[in-house]
Amino acid sequence: MGERKEIAGDVIAGEAENKAWEYQTHLDNLYMFRFSYLMIAQSMLVVSYATLIAPGGHGYKVKIAAFAIAAFGLLVSWFQYLLSRSVAFRLEYLRETFLLQHDLLHREVSARRKIPFRNIQSHWIPAASGLLWTIFLVLPFFPNARFWPG
Repeated sequence: MGERKEIAGDVIAGEAENKAWEYQTHLDNLYMFRFSYLMIAQSMLVVSYATLIAPGGHGYKVKIAAFAIAAFGLLVSWFQYLLSRSVAFRLEYLRETFLLQHDLLHREVSARRKIPFRNIQSHWIPAASGLLWTIFLVLPFFPNARFWPG
């Protein structure tokens, strides 16, 4: 028999349950770390883009660089969507197939399931950043618009 582990005030026995719980905890951490790192990368790209189009930064080379940064930002958004979605699907599969079948784990896992962060992090934030990068992608093609300095 494996170690006994305490989860939400209850003690569960069994190595399989412990492994499933550890795997779920690892996936949760991986999900948060990937999301955080990619959001940092996107914010650095936004700062780079804003620095390029700041007043005084105009010309053909600046617009090409801004276009390249926006294209890379759109790629990062798509990459963030795919990574978040894959981990979210794995978490859901683990919860549905194993964790929800155990009585003591069912209460803890079903309580976490009601939190809508998964949908926000895996769908809405990458979609919003993708929309932002799409707008930034077409901005260099409208040099006479009021929002483009120069």
